[in-house]
Amino acid sequence: ASANGGSGITGSTFLADADAGNSNNGPNLQPPAPSDDLGAIFGVHATSSGQGLTQSTGINASTFTGESIRVIVVDVKNREEGGAGIIASTFTARNAVADGSGNFDNAGAIGAITVTNNSLRGNGIETSRFYAGAAGSIGDITVTTLGGTGIKGSYFQASGYDLDQNRFTSTIGNIKVRAGRASAGIVGLVPPNENWTMVAAGIDSSYFAANAGIGNIDVTSVGTSIFFSSFLANFDILGVGVPFPYSLVTLLARDVPGSIGNVTVNSTGRFGSGVVLSAFQGAGIGDVTVNVSSPDLKEIESLVTLPTRSTAADNPIFQAENALEKVASFSFGKREKYGLVGVGGSLFLATKNGIGQVRVTNGGGGISTMYSAYVSLGANVSWGPKYFSPAAAKTGDYWNADSNLYWGKEKPALQGSTPVLGSSLSLPPAVTKVTLPAAGRYKAGSDLLFTLTFERPVMVVGSPSFPVALGGASRDAAYVGGTGTDTLTFKVSVVAGDNAPAGITLPQALAQSIDNRICDLVSAIASPSLDLPTVDGTAVIVDTVAPGAATVVQPAYGPYVAGRTVEARVRFSEAVVVSGLPTLPLFFGTTQRTMKYLRVDGADVVFSYVVTAKDVSLRRHARTSGLIGLPAGSKIADLAGTTAMAQAAPLADPQAPVVVGILSATGPAAGPRKAGDRISVTVNFEAPVSIAGRPTLAFTIGGTARAFTYLSGSGTKSIVFSYVLTK
Repeated sequence: ASANGGSGITGSTFLADADAGNSNNGPNLQPPAPSDDLGAIFGVHATSSGQGLTQSTGINASTFTGESIRVIVVDVKNREEGGAGIIASTFTARNAVADGSGNFDNAGAIGAITVTNNSLRGNGIETSRFYAGAAGSIGDITVTTLGGTGIKGSYFQASGYDLDQNRFTSTIGNIKVRAGRASAGIVGLVPPNENWTMVAAGIDSSYFAANAGIGNIDVTSVGTSIFFSSFLANFDILGVGVPFPYSLVTLLARDVPGSIGNVTVNSTGRFGSGVVLSAFQGAGIGDVTVNVSSPDLKEIESLVTLPTRSTAADNPIFQAENALEKVASFSFGKREKYGLVGVGGSLFLATKNGIGQVRVTNGGGGISTMYSAYVSLGANVSWGPKYFSPAAAKTGDYWNADSNLYWGKEKPALQGSTPVLGSSLSLPPAVTKVTLPAAGRYKAGSDLLFTLTFERPVMVVGSPSFPVALGGASRDAAYVGGTGTDTLTFKVSVVAGDNAPAGITLPQALAQSIDNRICDLVSAIASPSLDLPTVDGTAVIVDTVAPGAATVVQPAYGPYVAGRTVEARVRFSEAVVVSGLPTLPLFFGTTQRTMKYLRVDGADVVFSYVVTAKDVSLRRHARTSGLIGLPAGSKIADLAGTTAMAQAAPLADPQAPVVVGILSATGPAAGPRKAGDRISVTVNFEAPVSIAGRPTLAFTIGGTARAFTYLSGSGTKSIVFSYVLTK
């Protein structure tokens, strides 16, 4: 939906699974019963170009429900008074997937969420709810704002459960926010002067919960970056303390540890802070890096600009971030900053695997960390090392002068820390192996199956594909299955007209889109393309062209005797295989016999016949003519299995016409011949012949050579030659 005045979507309800067909405690049939009646919302795209803070929003007060919501994209374009990207709206993905063992899992999934707001006042996502299943996922969350808060007062919960839930494996992808400075709402001021860097601009009063992991959290803002928000990556272990029945459901389920990737926060504004009154909980936490009021302008500009993004002028994300960079440069280029606090009143809790490197700096003269806790509860696990600037001096074993708590074994050096998710999962999973279809020939109706093996489990969004070159044409290998594992299967169904006599070719990379992509299973991150290892497809031959009979080799000429075997060959356009007992008509003059299949010699199908005494008495040459007979169970096909066209094309006859007899010379009544008498000879052929020119027939009178000359009969089987006697 695109609006030039009001909101793109407002006050509306979209229910894609209204019959609750195999979901939400619907019929929930056990496999292999059909379960294809689930309803998905394939994409929500909303754009608002109007000017009105409350009226010109992307999505307002609307509800979206389905077994999955594949992708959400919102763009607010007006700079002066564009409204929020998404406000007061709810997105719910829920289902109940039977696993065949009596369990029913809510695996509802929400795909990538991308919101871009070019307004000086409008927030990105505000007071909205995103609910996915406890075995489902929420994809990457990417929000870019110029003047409003990136994410404010919103919930992202991949924790919805079925009462018979067994899998608590949900994830939230990377969370990436780029924001300017948010509105303080001070009476008498108008934007941009009402905006203030002390106000939360990145993520404010919001909640993120998953059972098996949250990807990298990356927030850069001119105002305060993260305020009064929670990030719970191992939410299910907290369920034991909540009311029945969730406490019972989570207690009996097998725990899959959920970690948080790297936490990177940059607040560049005059009075901005990094992380305030917020909590990060997971089985492990990657590197924690917080920078406040960095004095280096170039560093500010590099932080504000998103790497790897297109710089095309029509790219809304680039437009917003380019404007944001200009705001940062103008407001804080060479002036002194007064960053309040890097990390204040916040908790970083790793319950099993430890915390990576912790580095908090405040370049504005404020406090690096205060009233905060960095806790690693895992047995014999380490975290850090930590680095704070200004230094947070210790006064005891666990507490320092700024009332911070450090719990766990700290690594002694600044180098050598490895985040639990960290850099290894900040990159999309790579394809390590491509498996081609088995070597051989494939005909129309065959399936070419390809498998891509990844370095770790992946999640599929939409229907990704990649092109396969079949000769001079290209066919898409469509995704078949494998999401949640490290191996995905793709298929090309061969149809008539597909031909690759020299084999198939795969591309060097698999191109991806926001609607159809392959992501990391834990962090849900993806890249625009995936490199594919080079493979040799020359042994995979596609052949859908039916073989045709090209020529016929007739039986050798007589003389025939009873018991002699004669052979004829039908030569096809390519090598063939024969099943059953095909036949071939054989003629002695007009008398028909039947030749039987003998063998195959490459492209030649050989037939044979044993001559009888009756055939000899016919005094005719053996000739083939007509169609190959294919009794029930008989077949002639090429090596790919494609059946010969129309049983076989009518057989051509390339042999010269055969003379079957010469009648006695005819002329005047019996008696002596004299000069001037005409003598005629009739030559009979087995089939009608055509005469061109004046052929002759040699003979002798005594010892003198003479020649009969053609007289008549062209177009018939009987050709008459004549000669006039001379003195």
